[in-house]
Amino acid sequence: MMSYSNKLPHTLKSLSCWLVFIAYSGWIGFISLSHAAQPGDLTDLNQYGIMALDKFLHFGAYGLFVYLGYYTVSATHFRLCCIMIAGYGFGLEMMQGNVPGREAALDDGIANLMGVIVGYYAMKWLTGLKHQRSHRREN
Repeated sequence: MMSYSNKLPHTLKSLSCWLVFIAYSGWIGFISLSHAAQPGDLTDLNQYGIMALDKFLHFGAYGLFVYLGYYTVSATHFRLCCIMIAGYGFGLEMMQGNVPGREAALDDGIANLMGVIVGYYAMKWLTGLKHQRSHRREN
């Protein structure tokens, strides 16, 4: 029988994962729906001279989103979480069409989706590797 005090660290870890996940969701929403960057601003990606930097950032941001989701939801809900993250990404991209100076971009939505897909399979692969290593140690 597990006492309440033994469950508390797990509960705090779960709560902290949810708080980080929700904060990251809010941050992604905020920067996605903020006004367009002015030339010379830190967020003006054209000033860096890196081709497709915007797409790489979308890809990485949504890959990180999946990573956070993995540690937030149960394994049985991970796939649904990824589908919802992808929907959130496409929804934000479509809403950008209503923000002054911004436009809805299908290629950004695709970069978001690719980050989710690669993140999903990377987490599945990494957790499979972890499971194999722990199984080898038991034998």
